[in-house]
Amino acid sequence: MFNLRLRSIQGHIFTAFIFYILSSVSAYSGLRQSDIQKQYVNDFAGALNLEDQNKLNLLLSNFDRKTSVQMVIMIRPNISGKTIENYARELFRDWRIGQKSVNNGVLIALATQEKRAMIELGYGVEWPIGDNGADAIMKQMTSEISKGGFYKGLLVACQEIIRQTDQIDWKIGYHSIEELEKNKGSCMGKIVSFKAKLIKINSDNIVVAIKKFPNIKIEVTKHMNDLASILKKEKDKATIFGRVIKTDPFVFQLLGVLSATK
Repeated sequence: MFNLRLRSIQGHIFTAFIFYILSSVSAYSGLRQSDIQKQYVNDFAGALNLEDQNKLNLLLSNFDRKTSVQMVIMIRPNISGKTIENYARELFRDWRIGQKSVNNGVLIALATQEKRAMIELGYGVEWPIGDNGADAIMKQMTSEISKGGFYKGLLVACQEIIRQTDQIDWKIGYHSIEELEKNKGSCMGKIVSFKAKLIKINSDNIVVAIKKFPNIKIEVTKHMNDLASILKKEKDKATIFGRVIKTDPFVFQLLGVLSATK
């Protein structure tokens, strides 16, 4: 039985087709970005045959091209004494999985000898899937692995994540609240980017003030401390990315924050 873990962190850009030279990598050594090729499917435990790796790589490559959601699989025998949470978080950030502005990356990490598994979600993907949804996917995946092998379990997990995210629009639809206001009748579900002076931030939502639109609210999740820190520090300098879920007044789901100083 696999031990399951779930957390969501900020995603970045994963360059799927830039490859690093593989140089004397041990499956038991610590993983560094410069050590290995960055691909959608990375099997250092021999869990998948080449045909199954190719099928999963094709599935995830096509999904990335269609939606820009970037899903990566990492399989290792063990993770050298790290917790599965720390390992997945470091790899997710090191590889910059997902588009930085909307944080739409997913990492499925398996440690086969230690029987540990984790799904790491970028903030943008966390909204449609949620903690409960990801937990259900992991349980289904590990059950299928136990019954039918790693390929079947990973395929089931990938297909379910694709099912829950492939109809979502990840393009930036509007670049200011003023532009959004002009399209209020057709903007539900769209992504907007804007800058705004921060008034208040708490565990439930962020309230911002923009000229002419003083009552905008941005919903956050319990995992978004790093984004909240950027907003607190930079106030009206950072660029906010949110998905419209209500229009009168505007309410957004926070997807990402780009710092003006990075």
